[in-house]
Amino acid sequence: MIKKGCAVLVVGVIGFMLCGCEKHPEDAEIISVVYRYNQALIEAYSKMNFNSLKDVATEQEYRKVMVYINSYAGLNQRINARLIGFRIEKVEGKRRDLFYVFTSETWEYERVDIETGRILNPERRYIYKMRYEIVRDRDDRWKVNGLKVLEEVKI
Repeated sequence: MIKKGCAVLVVGVIGFMLCGCEKHPEDAEIISVVYRYNQALIEAYSKMNFNSLKDVATEQEYRKVMVYINSYAGLNQRINARLIGFRIEKVEGKRRDLFYVFTSETWEYERVDIETGRILNPERRYIYKMRYEIVRDRDDRWKVNGLKVLEEVKI
């Protein structure tokens, strides 16, 4: 059985390859890191579990996410985040150890009270145009080193 999120990745990778955009043998691996980063981010938001992020994010990015999520936890709040749309727009190789992945993503968010589960901020939906910086780490693994929101639209 394929989970909805996995289906989005499979469709995204196949679509990316069919459009003739794959220019580097690492592209599929790089795209996978971006997708796994987003899945790890969802887990960090919902369960306050950051372990999966260590596998796909550099220390710099890992710390940034921890600070952001823990700032809400300090207010006794948790963010429920759902990735409901994900499309790879392009991959650019800048160097052998640096790539940029451009995506179009649709997310839904709501803030809830950690203790009661009461919704504090109703569900909101956003469309983002993103740029992910992907680098090779010391262990020769691809990781997300940073993100940049290029465009944000609340719908």
